[in-house]
Amino acid sequence: MKIEKHTIIKRVAVTAGCAVLLLASVACSNAGSAERNTAPVDGGNKSAVVDESRKEAGHEIKVEHYDMLEDIIGVGWLSDERILTETIQVTPRGEGEEPIVSQSMAIRNLQTEEETSWQAGTGVVWLSPDGKHAFVAVSEGDKYKLAGKIVNIETGESVAVELEPGMIVGNWADNQKVIVATQSGKIVQIDTQGKKTPMPFKDDAEVILDVAQRGDAVYYLDGEGNLKSFSGDGKLVLPLASKVVEFEVSADGKHIAVVTNASESERTLKLIRPDGAEIGTTVAKGTLIERVAWSPDGTKLAFAVYSEADLGMKGVYVMDTAAGKVVPVFDFLNIQYPFHWSPSSTQLMVTVGNGDSSGEGQSTYLITFS
Repeated sequence: MKIEKHTIIKRVAVTAGCAVLLLASVACSNAGSAERNTAPVDGGNKSAVVDESRKEAGHEIKVEHYDMLEDIIGVGWLSDERILTETIQVTPRGEGEEPIVSQSMAIRNLQTEEETSWQAGTGVVWLSPDGKHAFVAVSEGDKYKLAGKIVNIETGESVAVELEPGMIVGNWADNQKVIVATQSGKIVQIDTQGKKTPMPFKDDAEVILDVAQRGDAVYYLDGEGNLKSFSGDGKLVLPLASKVVEFEVSADGKHIAVVTNASESERTLKLIRPDGAEIGTTVAKGTLIERVAWSPDGTKLAFAVYSEADLGMKGVYVMDTAAGKVVPVFDFLNIQYPFHWSPSSTQLMVTVGNGDSSGEGQSTYLITFS
């Protein structure tokens, strides 16, 4: 269907400053047409060289333009031309009554502005890297009871996956399988046919806060903030870093971005290798650092920073690993959702909130880099 052009597309002031973005994890419905802001952001922190081997003479990323989609949440990319979006509507009720919250999701073609309704569920939605499958977990009445399934996006067919009660964390390990950690501390692979394979590993960790897999190596963050890895039969678990609050492994598995608590009031972002060895200098420091996201080609790392210090880093930044430089790209506050890179690594999807906990009023920006 053709998108109704009832929403207003605003021009974006390009600054190097103090706010943070959001990006959502579900999908949309009525959205507006996008208007471009062609004023690029320059500058950055040249002290944050992290990997000399990847530097390229004369190469430097710049923001080419922003496309803004008002009143939608960006969930992810199916291709460079198609995205998955979500719209939230809140309908007030009588005094003392909870408002009615409704969600709708859609696949949007960025070139034609056509939308196709998403029928696979509006709970947790993880898209495979190639955009062909989705892992979906939907609450069944009780928020701790989840119904899972793997969906073939092209055909609409799905296979059910039994999930343990409670929260789950994880994502796609590659185009063929998802890796999840359950509330009971188990790690399980689920392939596109719905087959579940428990991952054996020896650890006394009762809680796993996050998990990722690249190739044969599995990385996980325990409840004490320790980042660890194992491969094969899981008999050897390697400690990689401590005081970790967030981590993200590059698609090729060669680099791990790690956010750690340096003190009660400061976090740091660094890169480490799969064996835990640090690469280069500290990428960023701030009171809050989160939403770390590698581009698929591994040349860019996006993250959001907030610093209480007047001269501290504030906003959304992208580290250019080829030029060894951190570039400020966006200036908004209110971080609620992860960032998503397009398959070609040329666009970053960021959803910004209005500060209202209702979920309404989100806007999604597609930031294009040269």
